[in-house]
Amino acid sequence: MLAYDDALHGVTGKAGENRIFTLDTADGPWDKLFSAAPAYVLHTDKYPGTAQDIRDRAERMGYDIRWYDVSEGETDMTNPDDEIRRHPRTIEQDFEGLFRTMRSRRFRNGEDTGGEPANYIYAYPPEQELEVERRIPMLVNRLQSMDPVDSNDSAPGVLVIDLYETVIHIMQSDDILESVIGQEAEMHGGENADNTDGDSDEWPHLQEDDFYQALAGMFDADAGELKDALANQYQDAAAEQRAHVVFLTGIGHVYPYIRAHAMLDLIQKIFPASIPVVLFFPGKYEKTATTVSVMRLFNTLAADNYYRAFSLNTMITEGANS
Repeated sequence: MLAYDDALHGVTGKAGENRIFTLDTADGPWDKLFSAAPAYVLHTDKYPGTAQDIRDRAERMGYDIRWYDVSEGETDMTNPDDEIRRHPRTIEQDFEGLFRTMRSRRFRNGEDTGGEPANYIYAYPPEQELEVERRIPMLVNRLQSMDPVDSNDSAPGVLVIDLYETVIHIMQSDDILESVIGQEAEMHGGENADNTDGDSDEWPHLQEDDFYQALAGMFDADAGELKDALANQYQDAAAEQRAHVVFLTGIGHVYPYIRAHAMLDLIQKIFPASIPVVLFFPGKYEKTATTVSVMRLFNTLAADNYYRAFSLNTMITEGANS
């Protein structure tokens, strides 16, 4: 309209001061919108061109969204909430949401935790374990090579601690790994097992299992060896600016010797409260009606109650990463 006004009044050449404006093409608001849900309803009858532009933008930004087209006033339409429940977020969508959450400087500074430690759980279907393992290094690479969103920010260093590899390293350092492998075969069945009693292939109850009790005692949070190993990994990485965010993986591989709730308690004794520590959890982590957070490893084992960790699943689903 300003250009039209200039033309009517014979004004030519470059537009005058206060008549040139910056076109805002930032993707930030679209990121927040598209990452909030895997499906959307589009009212397409009045502005079909705009609807197509929205689809094109989502595709250009790498989002795989299901679109439901309806006309204004249409009442016989699919409930998008029902559709979302029938078609839950994919691992690909989750990791896109994780990236967009973690690239926020506020997240990486632990500024939105209300004074609580910046401890998070990302829960995923256990059957997707291999896909999650494949995507974690890709997420680390994206974060460490990202263009910062905020001014005076820089790409973070991400420390990945594999609990299974840490446990193996501890046993190797103590020169007991081969002995442990042999004892497991002897006590839990296998080619070296003593089958004279006829039932050695059946594992005893954990409370009666000497092998379990020995390893669980070795890696107990209060025993010190596991705590020291985790602390050393963090301190070495932090000294080289490689630990602005910490990922803990492998909790399913070390069950039942290390339990998730015990690990979450332990990390509060190791990592600064403002450092985001993310536990990748194969199972469910959800709030109950009493607001108690419940962890259920592999979606089948008895639930562990835990109060203090934030759910990344909730954050990426609701778009709560602003």
